[in-house]
Amino acid sequence: MVRSSKNPVIAFLGPLPPPIGGYSIDLQRLVERLGKEGYQYTVYDLLNKRWVRNDGIEGKIRSRLWWMLKYFFFAKEDLICCHHIDWRVRSLTGLMTLLGEKTLISVGGQGLQDSVEKGSWLKRKFIAFSLRHYSCVIAHNPVISKFCLSLG
Repeated sequence: MVRSSKNPVIAFLGPLPPPIGGYSIDLQRLVERLGKEGYQYTVYDLLNKRWVRNDGIEGKIRSRLWWMLKYFFFAKEDLICCHHIDWRVRSLTGLMTLLGEKTLISVGGQGLQDSVEKGSWLKRKFIAFSLRHYSCVIAHNPVISKFCLSLG
């Protein structure tokens, strides 16, 4: 990918259809719009073990764990946007800010709160710590916003 001085190169960690619903449709609409605006992006769909770039090139992700660990240290995009529901992906993405990456998380449902409330003490602390380190948190409604703010 060639970085443009005008637009940042963006990475999205999240699902694309199928399945159809929630985050996958939101992400599909978002990247379609960004493509029309001239942004370069890659969607890393860990659910379906694939990646897709705006220029139509696609690839497979063989192992989610190894891919995530490698990406954690060697991400090349200017902005990393997490639209994933897995608390581990969300947490690792938040921690990437400590390595100098610009990160954004979109929280649209009950999943984050469920992960915190049903998790062990260590899991709750890890999620809260990583959420505090995101460059930007986008909460989709006031209830989620209040919950995110309650984590610190």
